[in-house]
Amino acid sequence: PITDTPTQVPLQFSIYLMGDIPYKQSEEVTLKHQMKNLTKSIMKDMTEDGIALFHLGDAMHAQRTSCKIEAYNTARDLFLLSPIPVFVTPGDNDWNDCPEPDVSWGRWSRNLMRLDENIKYEGHNVPIQRQKRYEENFEILHNGILIICTNLVAGSVLDEGVWDKRIENNVKFTTDLVKAYKGQYRGILLLGHSVRNGYMKGVYTGLKNIREPVLYIHGDGHNWEVKQPFKEDGWDNFWDIQVDQGGHAPPIKLTFRGLDHEAPLVVENEHQFLFGDMFLIDRRGGLYP
Repeated sequence: PITDTPTQVPLQFSIYLMGDIPYKQSEEVTLKHQMKNLTKSIMKDMTEDGIALFHLGDAMHAQRTSCKIEAYNTARDLFLLSPIPVFVTPGDNDWNDCPEPDVSWGRWSRNLMRLDENIKYEGHNVPIQRQKRYEENFEILHNGILIICTNLVAGSVLDEGVWDKRIENNVKFTTDLVKAYKGQYRGILLLGHSVRNGYMKGVYTGLKNIREPVLYIHGDGHNWEVKQPFKEDGWDNFWDIQVDQGGHAPPIKLTFRGLDHEAPLVVENEHQFLFGDMFLIDRRGGLYP
């Protein structure tokens, strides 16, 4: 485990999340506008506390692009318009639903896995550490929030044995980090592309007894959804959240309450959602007209 520079009081901060874009050429234009709007927001608002943008997989449409190298280059160049570091997890349209999955994995890895290491973001203060065996998986502990991202693609199962091992690894990676960082986090954010039953069951078994609130945010389904799949089993501080398809809505903003703010997080409009007293999600206007 790696920690960021410790502070006496965990500070409030925010991140942005999106997924499943660009699927078509018109959405490349939409994504460019989204990056420009994000830049304007951060440059104009001196209180802006956004530290990173997370793309939750499917940076192209496999059938439309055939996962050619140009599609990865386009996604990379568009993401790099972001004024804050970008972290990307794979989706099935980036890899396993492509005509040549092995080739596509190499293209995704070279172009999108490590965007945060681009010279544009040199010196950023997001304390990321990647898993050695599965480098697409990573952890971040920042101001008392533990963020864990794992490879949870939907789509075609290329090799059932390899698939099962990856899910088992993701569960262990997640639960081991939660144990290793115990006492250092106030809340946990899990990230992936889709809902995988094996992972969700493992998370329930390993995390159901912790007191801190847990969010799992993903894409793949293309419509905004909020669920509490384990509430009837007694785990009522876990939420499963699905973001809108990126061509239909702007990136959401997730704010983590800091102990430097005496005032609690408050819902101000119909597009905002509060989870516990720790997480505030702003859909930033919701679906486009």
